[in-house]
Amino acid sequence: MLTIGRFARLTRLSVKQLRRYDELGLLAPEFVDADTGYRFYSRGQARAAASVALLRDLDVPLAVVREMLAADDLRVGVLLEGERTRRASELDRLARTVASLTQIASAGALPEAEVDLRVEPPRRLATLRAPGTPDRMFATTAELASAMAAIVPAPSAPFTALFPVDLPETFDVVLGVDVGDPPPGTQAVDLPGGPVATAIHVGPVDTISLTWWPLLAWVHERGLEPAGHLRERYLDDRTTSLTVPLEEE
Repeated sequence: MLTIGRFARLTRLSVKQLRRYDELGLLAPEFVDADTGYRFYSRGQARAAASVALLRDLDVPLAVVREMLAADDLRVGVLLEGERTRRASELDRLARTVASLTQIASAGALPEAEVDLRVEPPRRLATLRAPGTPDRMFATTAELASAMAAIVPAPSAPFTALFPVDLPETFDVVLGVDVGDPPPGTQAVDLPGGPVATAIHVGPVDTISLTWWPLLAWVHERGLEPAGHLRERYLDDRTTSLTVPLEEE
């Protein structure tokens, strides 16, 4: 058995780190003296300590580290692949963020959007809804799209998402499709006809703010008032029609 100080030197960790790992339930000492409270470790725990240190250095979430320590080799591989996929997705998102910042910097101002004013006819959507938050709008919309695809496998029209103009901390994300009579499991939502301002966003959905903000600025600069929910109509994987319903003059 090794004292916590000797074990710390052996594993190149600090005593503070080892105590923290114990508090978090990641690496408990082999033995704790009931009288003194001193912690003792075995040499066989060195690999587990090194694994925890490495995974935490790589910012692997505590819950995942805890699960890895209790898993067999096959499960550890699955968990690591899940983390790799998550990080790759984050890297892709950061790359798109950098590209968006580059675009804004090159313009020297808010990007311009080509806005079209027109009158839309009324539409009826078969919809699903789920609670959403501003930072999970894209994820919630994707979840609703998967659920809707199971109900309407081959819709004849693109999906349309509805969001409130002013985003509170929590709100309902609504996703619908034009299918005539709403099928079981969906709710009918009638979109009124009337004047709208629209713009087309080309690019990944998570860069859509590059078009939304210029479109909303265009509306407000002309003294127009939004009426009803903002609409995103997903024409294909990289093309989204953005619509602001307007108050009638």
